[in-house]
Amino acid sequence: GFVQSFVDFFYLTHRPDPVQDAYSVGQTPAEIDVSIEDMEVIQNHLVEAEAARRKPDQVDRVYSNLNDLASHFQTRSDQRTGIYFYEKCLEIARIMQDAPGEMKATYDLGNAYQEMKDYVKAVQYQEQHLQLAQTHAETAPEQLDLAYSQLKKTYTAYGEVLESEGRIVDAIKFHELCLTAAEQTGDKPAEASAHYRLGRALVLSDSPEHAAQGKEHL
Repeated sequence: GFVQSFVDFFYLTHRPDPVQDAYSVGQTPAEIDVSIEDMEVIQNHLVEAEAARRKPDQVDRVYSNLNDLASHFQTRSDQRTGIYFYEKCLEIARIMQDAPGEMKATYDLGNAYQEMKDYVKAVQYQEQHLQLAQTHAETAPEQLDLAYSQLKKTYTAYGEVLESEGRIVDAIKFHELCLTAAEQTGDKPAEASAHYRLGRALVLSDSPEHAAQGKEHL
């Protein structure tokens, strides 16, 4: 009777292997090899989530099972499938106006995209997480530090990518954001590192005014 679970189970166990080595153009990618143990985990969480969906008072069970599935695929280095289930968690949290659930889902999505080095998407979700953390700072003060901590990493990584691509002006913006995040958390080592990166980027730009600003940061 769990038709949607069967459909999801079929596609999850009959798809290209997400962690296979690169294959040539025109070559058919190898199908994923799913162990019986993994099949049982997938089956149980899909069925429990679908059963809970049919009962209006068990939305938290739907969220919990989808979150467990997302975590399961993350540990298997299958970020894209993990993201699919984290997005389902976020959708449910927003429908139910579940602030803690929404904060967790945006945090998890930001981390998953960061792992994939998709820094644009990572920043998008991590900044959403920060906005939620600021809104609920009185009830969940630890979320603010968590949000800034992740953003510092992403801003730094993305700024360096932009520098390597020669997009110095864009890199400066993200080094500035990193510096602000470090100042917000009182993280002096991160603050020093951000001053260095920002100063270096400003000096590398073509503007004499930027070079003077860069010297101040350095």
